[in-house]
Amino acid sequence: MKELTSHIKTHLLAAILLMTAAVSCVEPFTPVDLIDDKLSFSLTLQISAPGPGSPATKAEPETINPEATEAAVKELQIWAFKNGDNSGSAVAYTYIPSTAAPTADGIYEAMLIIPRTVVASGTQKLDFYVVANGSSIGGVSKKSGDEDVTGTMTRQEVMALAFGKSGSEQTATDYFGASTNAGTVASLGLPMSCFDNTGFDITFLQYSLTTLQVAALRARAMGSNKNDPYDLSAYDSDAERKFTDAQKEYIQNTLCPREAGMTSYPSWSTLWSKICPAFVLKRSVSKIRLVFTKASNMTDSTKIISVEVFSNANDQGAIPTSTYLFEHNPVAFPSNTYEQLSWGTTEAPLLANDDINKIDTPYRLLWTSGTSAQDYTTLLNTARTKGEVTEKLLYLRESDRSLQCKVTYKIGNTVAEKTFSLPAGASFLRNNWWTIYAFFMSYKLNFQIIVNDWDAYDKGTVSVGTSV
Repeated sequence: MKELTSHIKTHLLAAILLMTAAVSCVEPFTPVDLIDDKLSFSLTLQISAPGPGSPATKAEPETINPEATEAAVKELQIWAFKNGDNSGSAVAYTYIPSTAAPTADGIYEAMLIIPRTVVASGTQKLDFYVVANGSSIGGVSKKSGDEDVTGTMTRQEVMALAFGKSGSEQTATDYFGASTNAGTVASLGLPMSCFDNTGFDITFLQYSLTTLQVAALRARAMGSNKNDPYDLSAYDSDAERKFTDAQKEYIQNTLCPREAGMTSYPSWSTLWSKICPAFVLKRSVSKIRLVFTKASNMTDSTKIISVEVFSNANDQGAIPTSTYLFEHNPVAFPSNTYEQLSWGTTEAPLLANDDINKIDTPYRLLWTSGTSAQDYTTLLNTARTKGEVTEKLLYLRESDRSLQCKVTYKIGNTVAEKTFSLPAGASFLRNNWWTIYAFFMSYKLNFQIIVNDWDAYDKGTVSVGTSV
């Protein structure tokens, strides 16, 4: 699927169709009914999945392009709640199935219907919760129609959604990332989620902004002049997009006013943010990227027998058996238990004999100081394309523990192991990933660890562990 930008955009189109007979009795600042008097307002949501992320290697954010499947959106679910209401059911819910197609610019659109009673009751702010690819974890059931069980969930119930023990692509004994789904992204996609409970103000809905007016604002906010001060008179000559005096007064004096002492209004993009809150979908899992190679002059058979992930030298568990779909603090469930994860066995090596590709000079794939995270990732990706490395991807639930990764290998008839410890100060929370570059040279397994972040925020200096 097309790679999408790393945020979710939600804008509200007040598609208000006035009944001719009712126009004269509707005041400017009261909700306006649609033709179907059971509904009041339609909210069109624009959603972007996380595409490129930002690494943890420099003080300034930069782009890391993920694997295409890691950014794929297969389905979406969106809930809207009254701000601060934890026990009440969602005031709106929608589900976008996998058959839905994005727009030309890669944006998914959905419509939420906000009942007239919600706006008329004085509710001014809504909170939004979004889940992408929920079917990949199980436990987020869906039904069609107004009686959808997820549409009646409370905020507490939505926040309690957890990674299911089984999903449609897992057996009854599997946990996400522990066995069958460990090395590839399932066809249902990686689970992603986000929420914002600061409250999005829907007061402007009462001012009957038309679809064309909102579209015009969006065009300005997304265009080359998006940082120019907004000027609503720009549409005075356009009858279909012209703002009424009441609309102008509200927008300029209440919705997006001038700052004290300023002579011009804020930018078009700032105005747009008042009717289109931006969110960031975050992957609910982490990843280990194991990149293997060996010197071209090594003729002995080489096998990667197994890979284990655990918490410390005593092999204590690292990954919690239960994990929330949405972010929580602390990460783990109360009184949670932890699993030690393992892939491969002596009888069935993870990588056998000729599966490990060869390279002329293994040292040229080491990360070096000053190399950007994207440049290093591109270096490894290029080596993969050339057949110079063999890699395994492991997708795991997040953990609030320090992790170690042990690789058991065999060169000729000699069995040995190497343990890679996560560098000090790094985490293995959701949306984080390791790159472990491990190469065989002079009958020894050498390694380097780079810790990156899929997300778009600064993580400080590079975290590197090396044994060369």
